[in-house]
Amino acid sequence: MVQTLETVADTAAKILDIEQLPTFEEAEQLMLLLEGAHRKNYRYTSWRKFCEDQGIWSVYTVESVDALAEVIRGLNETPIIEVCAGNGKLSHHLRKRGIDITATDDYSDEKIKRDGHLVEKPSHKAALVKYEPRVVI
Repeated sequence: MVQTLETVADTAAKILDIEQLPTFEEAEQLMLLLEGAHRKNYRYTSWRKFCEDQGIWSVYTVESVDALAEVIRGLNETPIIEVCAGNGKLSHHLRKRGIDITATDDYSDEKIKRDGHLVEKPSHKAALVKYEPRVVI
């Protein structure tokens, strides 16, 4: 895939928008473009700056969410919770794939933009007590 300014902007939008997911190839190409093919030190890459500036700690892709949903289905266990869910993007996309999951986060990272309808506010400890989950992400 050749990255143009338009595809770079589209991929960045998919990463930032809770409703969208990039493919692995799109995310990889954006990362390579931002960090520069010849940089050796991860600490000083533009990719890292992009993620830190946006409060992004994980980039979920179509492929990774599909694979995780299959593993969870195979476990055939409930209840399922996600702790430290941030903005709830992972749980949101797992729900779109038929997984009944509750996203929780203590809202301590103020950089993260959240929708209270997607992520409950208990700490991870309180969520474990409240839901007594069989599966924790």
